[in-house]
Amino acid sequence: MSAGSGADGSSRCAGGDGLRLSRVLWVDLRVDGTESDALSELAAICDVVATTRPGAIDEELHRIRPDVLCFDFDRPDRRGLAALQSVRQRHPALPILMLTDEHSEALAVWALRSRVWDYMVKPVHQQELLATLRALEVASAGRTAWGNRRPLRPPPLPADVRVRLYDHRRRS
Repeated sequence: MSAGSGADGSSRCAGGDGLRLSRVLWVDLRVDGTESDALSELAAICDVVATTRPGAIDEELHRIRPDVLCFDFDRPDRRGLAALQSVRQRHPALPILMLTDEHSEALAVWALRSRVWDYMVKPVHQQELLATLRALEVASAGRTAWGNRRPLRPPPLPADVRVRLYDHRRRS
């Protein structure tokens, strides 16, 4: 699935919002078999390549070199979460979005500890996806090519945090 491509081969999100995104790999690990509303929403604004097989993730990652990886769950199971964690370990700089129907505090904590970029509970609407992609675009500005990405910059410390430097050299 895709929406408009630029002359340089990169895709541009539809709607004239200026958001630029090369590719999104959508990993559909839902068991209900219906088409994902969130996938349809994202495909309406950006280029998306979808797979339903966890075993195909690496092949698709190397084939399309996505800027974002979306895992879509209805009820996450060990196999799907292991796939997400495995991708995270092999591609630590690749931003991952996790969408789920089932929300629990334990799952949200696991996702954040696994360093997913965003954990979203469905239903997720186009504006929410667009806001997340805009934030991701800002945070990842200046990245190098896909095979040589620098990790995303951490957010800056709040202005009211003061850091004290400790001089380890003792003066006599």
